[in-house]
Amino acid sequence: TQSTWGSSKMWRVFNRTFTTTTHSITKDARMQSALKEALQSNKVFVQDISGGCGAMYNIEVESPLFIGKSMVQQHRMVHEVLKDDVKGMHGLTLKTKTPSSQ
Repeated sequence: TQSTWGSSKMWRVFNRTFTTTTHSITKDARMQSALKEALQSNKVFVQDISGGCGAMYNIEVESPLFIGKSMVQQHRMVHEVLKDDVKGMHGLTLKTKTPSSQ
């Protein structure tokens, strides 16, 4: 009947939205934790800017391990930590800095 189909459709939309949002939050937290640990950082910002599907991220990392490294070397360090996650992304905005830089 119409009401059964409507309820079923509504459930599928809700379930997909809830699952995507939950997955994204977990992925964000996992990436943030991995960056903090690997790069000895207390300042890491990870944000899904794709609307919740996990295809595009904005990431900012401040690490003492970046001191004396070029921006390219710093970005490579971040990419190395997130290499498995980056494979599934369509886009990544990355900002790195040392604790003393502005």
